[in-house]
Amino acid sequence: MPGALHLATLGLAVLTLIGLIITMNQPVTYVQPLQVMLLAILLTALTPMLFPITQMLGGGVLMPLPGDFLSYGSLPMLTWLVAGAVIGVMSVDRGSAVRASLLLTSLYYLIWITMTITILPNVKGTIYWSTYLDRVFTTIVTRTPLEIVAIYAAPLMTAVATDALLSLGRREPTIRKARELRYY
Repeated sequence: MPGALHLATLGLAVLTLIGLIITMNQPVTYVQPLQVMLLAILLTALTPMLFPITQMLGGGVLMPLPGDFLSYGSLPMLTWLVAGAVIGVMSVDRGSAVRASLLLTSLYYLIWITMTITILPNVKGTIYWSTYLDRVFTTIVTRTPLEIVAIYAAPLMTAVATDALLSLGRREPTIRKARELRYY
């Protein structure tokens, strides 16, 4: 029986895997320590998931390493929905699906901010990390505030709906009451 943290980690793995696939052709500048280079690739893979609605409407997301605006269409929103569906399939009940999907989005933001702060100062020739974070958070807060709502709501609704659909086919264990024995 997986807990909320296990399910959120599974959802984060889905986000990362699909992010790596869709950003495969994205150039990443070489960074000297190999570990930093691998984290830079992961940061590039997770960045498109920040603005799913904007990208669905044809806008772009500011990528941290080349500093370009790129759009991946509806793939980031579909990625959030797939992550929610995986959580819904693997969860035991709706409560754990809700906790795991909310934890997934919170972990995503925490990991993305931490990686941005630790990776971008080590990469030469890109946007300065504080300028990049300022641009991203200004965009989220002032221009596209529904992005945060969408990122929390998409996996949450998908996880709950998937768990509800799967629970229709599951049989709840029947508990039989012990019969009272009457001795006359």
